[in-house]
Amino acid sequence: MSKYNFYYDESEHSRKINYKTVSASNYYDNFVTMIVGWSAEKNDILQQHAAFETRYADRKDRNGEIKSTMFPQKQFKYGFASLNKQNTQFLNDFLSLFDEDIHIYFSVSSKIEYLVLQLFQGYRNSFLIDADLMKYSITKALVVYRPHEIIKCLYGSPEDFLEELKRFFQDRIEYNKNNPELKQAETMAFQDILLVLDEISDVPELDWDYHMSFDGFNKYLQEKDIQNYSLIIDKEGGIKDKIQLQRDSDS
Repeated sequence: MSKYNFYYDESEHSRKINYKTVSASNYYDNFVTMIVGWSAEKNDILQQHAAFETRYADRKDRNGEIKSTMFPQKQFKYGFASLNKQNTQFLNDFLSLFDEDIHIYFSVSSKIEYLVLQLFQGYRNSFLIDADLMKYSITKALVVYRPHEIIKCLYGSPEDFLEELKRFFQDRIEYNKNNPELKQAETMAFQDILLVLDEISDVPELDWDYHMSFDGFNKYLQEKDIQNYSLIIDKEGGIKDKIQLQRDSDS
């Protein structure tokens, strides 16, 4: 049975979720993880990537890595059409490294949704309550409207969170009366949320948990019937700061 080597990295992540994280002007709600791998028998891919990095060594940052931040935001104004010739060639060379022999898994998770799932972890679907829909509605409202007072309560004064959350939904319901037809579905969802907020349990610790990303990766491995593999996790440091996890078919 072939062995596969996988490499893990992540983007848009603060290991400690706090008010500063979610209220920053450059805040991006999605936490993205990427795992790329291939059969150990095809390790010429490593040489190809090394040659690519050598060709574009002038684009490496102070840590010796090529990051997407080297692209000015204005280059993406019209998608690929606004890229200059040099950056178009760079992307073409990079994408040419990938073929059907490479496995690509990625996971995209909402940070605010993760907090909401913790806060409402005691709720389950029942005849009277669609807990999944409620969690979705709360997450969407917080992501779209980003009410700072509520998010601040999660970290500064969690004992006030429920009252602030109720006040937020009450205010949105009142505001929606200005356009009842357009906001009818949202208003109904917010009204249902208000009916159950009094039953919320205590606020748990709100630290990031990596299980979501790796649960998805485990399902990917099962789907591809890959049992013999190693996974190298980048700890955002030098070569000595990498963790290697192995699972062999004999273990």
